[in-house]
Amino acid sequence: MGSKHRPNLIKVLFIAGCSRSGSTLLEQILAQVDGFNALGEVQYCWSRVFAQNHLCSCGVKAHECPFWTAVAARAFGGMDRVDAKATVNLQESVASRTCIPQLIWPGLRSKRFRRDLAAYSETLCNLLAAARDVSGAQVLIDSSKMPAHGFMLHAMECVDLYVVHIVRDSRGVVHSLQRKKRDPGVYWKTRYITQRTVGKGALDWITSNVGAHLMAGMGVPYLCVRYEDLVREPRRTISRIVTRVTGRKPRLDFLRGTRMYCRATHSSGGNPVRARHGPIEVRLDDEWHRVMPWQRKLAVTALTWPLLAGYGYMCD
Repeated sequence: MGSKHRPNLIKVLFIAGCSRSGSTLLEQILAQVDGFNALGEVQYCWSRVFAQNHLCSCGVKAHECPFWTAVAARAFGGMDRVDAKATVNLQESVASRTCIPQLIWPGLRSKRFRRDLAAYSETLCNLLAAARDVSGAQVLIDSSKMPAHGFMLHAMECVDLYVVHIVRDSRGVVHSLQRKKRDPGVYWKTRYITQRTVGKGALDWITSNVGAHLMAGMGVPYLCVRYEDLVREPRRTISRIVTRVTGRKPRLDFLRGTRMYCRATHSSGGNPVRARHGPIEVRLDDEWHRVMPWQRKLAVTALTWPLLAGYGYMCD
């Protein structure tokens, strides 16, 4: 099953990989490219944007954000016309981890699954079409990362899907997953992004990356980039991605070496970096090298070494 290339399809660049692998930074840089628009983690937008009214990355509550209110009006007739709870339940019935086999192999789909898939596909397609029309973008960026959501996008007839798979050293990912980071979308109280134990973090890293490779095996246009390469050579990495998706070399005037000027985006979900605007220095986060206990490094290495070696990290 290859990618669809018919006129009027919605071109979506799906960022695959594990949490804390640099996906928010990658999305933030790509969103500065002409013709690209960042939506954030689309799989969570029904709860974060429509139900809970999180802060958009532009700094405004979603229900007051000019972008999201225009999208809601165009797609559904307004924010108050969306039954977020019902949509989340529908999404979970067709785009959760346990649904992946049915998303990959249509022959496994039950009658009920097909019905729910058609209903959720229509709702999500309306959202994406409205986001494209309101933004005027050629490419929408979805940084959801989770494999089930990626397979869901691939199953949708209205989507022309491209995948960029961002990979980071598993030890750096697990170390970052154990840090305490505030959720920037929750403005009414202090809430932190979910932390992970060593074992759970390593498992998430393995399953997320294997899921991305499965998508590549289905014939979806796919490109794998390393977080460390993105940070050290952002112009080269971003140019590769944009050329792969659009067939043209981009103008990257906003990038000067590892420094970029970042305009506000309308991204929902992701790490705090998504809310940063203005001049930003793109820096390598390699704290794990210095402060991660050796026992923890050894445990993560042992749990993830086959993929770790395949990505070229065993010699780093």
